[in-house]
Amino acid sequence: MPHDLQDPDDLRINPSTAAPLEDVIGLRLSRRAFLGMSATAGALHLLGCDAVSAPVAAQAPAPGPAAPAGPRPLDFQEIPWQSTPDFQVPPGYRYEVLARWGDPLEPGLPPFHPSTLTPEGQIKRFGTGCDYTAFFPDPADASRGLLCVNHEYPSRSEMFPGLEMTPERLRTEMLSLGVSVLALRRGADGRWQVDLADRRNRRITPETAMVLCGPAAGHPRLRTADSPDGRRTRGTFGNCAGGVTPWGTYLTAEENVQEFFHGDPAATAEAANHRRFGLTGKDDYGYHAFDPRFNLQQDPQQPLHFGWIVEIDPRDPARPPRKLTALGRCKHECATTALAADGRLAVYTGDDQVFEYLYKYVSREAHRAGDRAHNERLLENGVLHAARFDADGTLAWLPLVHGQGPLDAAHGFASDADVLLDIRRAADLLGATPMDRPEDIEVSPVSGKVYVFLTGNPKRGTDQVNPANPLPQGVGHILELGADHGAAATRWELLLHCGHRAPTPDNQSRYHPQTSGAGRFAYPDNGAFDPSGRLWIVTDSYGMFEGFPDGVWATQVDGDGRAQTRHFANCPVGAEGTGPTFTPDGRALFLSIQHPGGGNGKEPLTRWPDFQADMPPRSSVVVIRREDGGVVGG
Repeated sequence: MPHDLQDPDDLRINPSTAAPLEDVIGLRLSRRAFLGMSATAGALHLLGCDAVSAPVAAQAPAPGPAAPAGPRPLDFQEIPWQSTPDFQVPPGYRYEVLARWGDPLEPGLPPFHPSTLTPEGQIKRFGTGCDYTAFFPDPADASRGLLCVNHEYPSRSEMFPGLEMTPERLRTEMLSLGVSVLALRRGADGRWQVDLADRRNRRITPETAMVLCGPAAGHPRLRTADSPDGRRTRGTFGNCAGGVTPWGTYLTAEENVQEFFHGDPAATAEAANHRRFGLTGKDDYGYHAFDPRFNLQQDPQQPLHFGWIVEIDPRDPARPPRKLTALGRCKHECATTALAADGRLAVYTGDDQVFEYLYKYVSREAHRAGDRAHNERLLENGVLHAARFDADGTLAWLPLVHGQGPLDAAHGFASDADVLLDIRRAADLLGATPMDRPEDIEVSPVSGKVYVFLTGNPKRGTDQVNPANPLPQGVGHILELGADHGAAATRWELLLHCGHRAPTPDNQSRYHPQTSGAGRFAYPDNGAFDPSGRLWIVTDSYGMFEGFPDGVWATQVDGDGRAQTRHFANCPVGAEGTGPTFTPDGRALFLSIQHPGGGNGKEPLTRWPDFQADMPPRSSVVVIRREDGGVVGG
């Protein structure tokens, strides 16, 4: 997710020569036999809509809430695209700001203003750069719950306009990153608010004590000046998307951590790893001025402590967060969990960079309901796989296991720890499929099918155009995978291919033929299923493609409305929406609004949500509800 127009995720680092995903999709669609499909799918193909293809057969549906007999239609009034200073929702809906950067997490704090904010004050306040959210309902009280929120990166020019970035202010900014845990309560009017009296409100920051666990914990490569044993560590940042475990913990994904380190990576023992990770030593933030962890010449192994999935117990502040080395180190975008038919735990994650890979972790043992100690070990003992997409519609999950194939000492892998510290290079050697920025991955609560968001790839040239990706510099698509979460292979199809505002016959983007112009979008980034199994999509176009504004779209994934995306909300100008999540009853949708105002160092495009001349725009989380109290989306 960009913080300026030079998105680090769009820089190609992968040297692999394996066929990229767009080529495989083109071959896949060119080889498909449409005569065997249903009459509906065939008719849609004739209208230029391969998106509504024959669905993948579900073999092992993931556990989820009871679903209606058929797909539930969306009943909201679609809104037009507009770039305005405020957030916009359809008629009959309202939004409320739940938490803004700097809002207190405990009572008695002084009024917020960026010019007076201190490090000690920031750790008691909501963070910035809001991203993924996850709601944990209170099993004993439906009017209460916990909301975890990621804080990805700071937009300094808008957070501290005109202020000198002293070491103290740099540390204040750093402490605005990480994760917030909010204790929520719903009033009689249906409005959700933060309960400041609840002591579970807290911040997890780049300075919070944590532990490394799994196969790489304690490895010599993880021993640093700050962590001599390679098992203790501090902090999390670059937190993008995430996930929730079946036992009720929060998973947060560390993504663009390479931007935080200063120095010469070529002068360290990890030069090859840093190069493949994209770490240049030209940091964006300057935190090495007060914290030696960010100086490569003082602590050269320290970057290896970041780029992991981190598990947090939202209900127990005393439990230290765990960095899960069994899930590998990369620019993780999410950590979406599902249970296989035999009870083993699968965790899907994407490496958010052009031409990088899709991964799946599968535990060796099965989940046991109510056995917390056993279930936590599922995230320490399993096998990580990289995806290879084949043109015949199969997806092979390639195990990243030391000693198998080229993952041996001859290729620089002396142990499983080495493989997990260098999963990009391991996937290169195995021939995984380079992809167009795999970001979010969502699992349907109804069918168990898996939906992979490919945000886009501006590095794709005109020589790579094919039927499934007809535009150079692709602007995103969504794939559908089978529900066999524990299997070594599955089937895959294209749900939709994004792009082009005008629904004309010759633009070759792939939607349901009845999709309106407003229903089309670019750069799908994050998503969420509502309880009835409809997919909600948020975008990260940054206005770079045909003036697409960022916002929220929704679609059915089954039935006649499959891939008929409808426009639900517009973000404030300059902002993107991230991290949608629903309450279990579907009556509230939480959504992060990141970098409102544009983050470009100039006069902000909006001062949302305060609209005050002395207050900068603030990343926030909003709650969207129907005015009649009904289910969001109908």
